[in-house]
Amino acid sequence: MGDPTPWEVVQSMAAYEQHFNSITSQYRRLASTWMLALFTGSGFAYARTTRAYRSMQGIIVGVRGLAAASGIGALWIIDMGVYQHLLKCAFDVAREVEKAHAGLPQLRQQMMSNTKGRGMRPRLALSSGSSRSASACSSQSPAL
Repeated sequence: MGDPTPWEVVQSMAAYEQHFNSITSQYRRLASTWMLALFTGSGFAYARTTRAYRSMQGIIVGVRGLAAASGIGALWIIDMGVYQHLLKCAFDVAREVEKAHAGLPQLRQQMMSNTKGRGMRPRLALSSGSSRSASACSSQSPAL
């Protein structure tokens, strides 16, 4: 079994990109559901609180809010800290293969030129370490 052709590498990276993109979409959907559950629970707590527990109402809702915020923060760390970096690695590898082989569709090159070479980095500004992942990924590009 020989080395993969450039087209096979690009197809493989596209499958990875699609996979990581669907995972990040699932995380964002889960975070939205989590927030909706927080709002519903808070509304339920305010509506169902008896007179004896009215003084603790704000504390109960605040604790629920902190719990929800910590869960959403954990999802954000997993999403931005792991899957966005993996997605960027697959994108960078495919872009390098496209750059090396002019006969391939230049989709990623066109995406970069449409964003004036910045890529999606401005939109992912809250992601820490995105430049570190870019340099780590580009050094792992296959030699074709």
